[in-house]
Amino acid sequence: MKSDVAEGHYPRSRYLVMPIVAFRDGEEFDPARLPVHVETRPWKRAAWLFFCIGGFFLFGLMMVYVESLFAPTDDDLRHLDVFLAILSGTLMVAGISAWNRIDSVELGSESIRIQRRGLLGTDTRVAKIRYYRGIRAEHKYVEDYEVTSGTTYWDVELVHDDPALTVSLFAKSVDSPSDYGFKPATVDHTDWTSDMNEHAKRWSHFFGLPLLLDKAGHCHQDSL
Repeated sequence: MKSDVAEGHYPRSRYLVMPIVAFRDGEEFDPARLPVHVETRPWKRAAWLFFCIGGFFLFGLMMVYVESLFAPTDDDLRHLDVFLAILSGTLMVAGISAWNRIDSVELGSESIRIQRRGLLGTDTRVAKIRYYRGIRAEHKYVEDYEVTSGTTYWDVELVHDDPALTVSLFAKSVDSPSDYGFKPATVDHTDWTSDMNEHAKRWSHFFGLPLLLDKAGHCHQDSL
């Protein structure tokens, strides 16, 4: 395997690609702490959800089996145990698959190694920092299903042309009600925007990479 995607083009990642996280929950770090090695389970919550729902149907299967020992089975329920067994087994397998999905990143001052492991095999990519496009800071609001609330996100990413190599350097989110109950909050009542901009500036200077426009076409460089 060649050491850099600029020299040897990788095929499309076999996994659903999202920016890989280079920090642990509740932690923030600066370039002085490099190198770092972080492993995460991106589908951990989904795995627990599958396990819980699968366990519920497994309990139902046990109840059907116990009831069949003491009373004749109704014709309408004759195949219920088979259905519950297939459903619970499928959910358990899905839970195990989600739990075994592991992402790891080794972030250094000159290169990055990203590895994604799961049932589809291992996808490993390595790139030098100089081949990255730059640092992107983004502040966005996403309205929830309820029109009276939404979530504000602050993100700083190290952006690569290959989405599988994009790294999240800073991320925060806050759930909040919309102003006046019918439009999103327009004022940041926290200090996260300032923190996001400071992180972007710090990483941009450290790596010698430019600040990029966010997805809305804005650049936070003027506010740094």
